[in-house]
Amino acid sequence: MATSFRLVYPHVNWKLKANYNHPAIRKDSAIIMTATEIDLSRPAEGSKTLGRPFIGDAQGPGISNICPHNPEGDSPNGGVEFIVWSGYQGGPIAIMVTVTVMDDIESFDIQG
Repeated sequence: MATSFRLVYPHVNWKLKANYNHPAIRKDSAIIMTATEIDLSRPAEGSKTLGRPFIGDAQGPGISNICPHNPEGDSPNGGVEFIVWSGYQGGPIAIMVTVTVMDDIESFDIQG
């Protein structure tokens, strides 16, 4: 069964390398990630999401290099490393990332 959670990076200036650890994530997890700008000054009544997601002037935002991993170091949880792109050169913007962790992959095949 899938589980989703949201992360907010309030000051992304072009790109940001990020890591998020969560007990649902392991190296074989299938992960879907999305990104959008968010206005944290707007109220979010009746919602888990604080602020208002919106389409702004940024050419992105986007997510790349999605790398799920097993527990490392002192963390008992696996996690996911990724790059958050703002696509905006006019200064830092707030970006909301939605992470959806699906069931584990069914196979791993090397092609070519």
